[in-house]
Amino acid sequence: NSLPLEESENVRKLGSQISGMLDVETLLKGFILNPDVHVSGKIYDLSVEEQEFTDSQFQLTINQEQIKGDVELFGNQVKSTFQLPISEKTPFALKIQANQWNYTTLATLIGGGKLLNDYQSSLTGDLDLHADSGGLWKSTGRGTIENLLLQRGQLKLQNPQPMKLVMNHGLIGLEQFILQSDESVDNKSYIKLSGKDFSADDLVVKLDSQLNLRLLQIF
Repeated sequence: NSLPLEESENVRKLGSQISGMLDVETLLKGFILNPDVHVSGKIYDLSVEEQEFTDSQFQLTINQEQIKGDVELFGNQVKSTFQLPISEKTPFALKIQANQWNYTTLATLIGGGKLLNDYQSSLTGDLDLHADSGGLWKSTGRGTIENLLLQRGQLKLQNPQPMKLVMNHGLIGLEQFILQSDESVDNKSYIKLSGKDFSADDLVVKLDSQLNLRLLQIF
């Protein structure tokens, strides 16, 4: 209980000012060389580069067949339930809901935390995928991004309309995957991604972009 994150060697290696507390509980059941592992935990009083975040919590179950769990990050910003197969016969399932998630906080994991205060970001959307077998790349379902914002000073990208992803037994289609700048400031920056019925084994997509790369520096 109450383990300080800033005292973790792995957290210090990220190169960002991160502080907070961690509670974690682990239960092992069954045969010692092949246990069922149940892990639950909570991160609270979290601060990243002097930005305060609401509590996060998680639960995981791990065995020979699957990794199953649910997470709730930063209050209600991100919620997810998942079933990730280890055995080929185990079903796959992934559900994610994001509500005005400040996703640039992920940049702290790759060394971009010092730029966090320069950015505004928001992601609202949902994803629901499932497969009886074969995992992620054989799944069926759909996802929608209602709003995606990335802004640094006057540089800004945002979707003008909802972006949609459709999967059908591993075949992927993208609809309206367009991010563009505010025309009143800059009408030249944009990212367009398109693709229809492509897969992990046949990745045929088109990316068209013109962008000031300073906007992506945090990544």
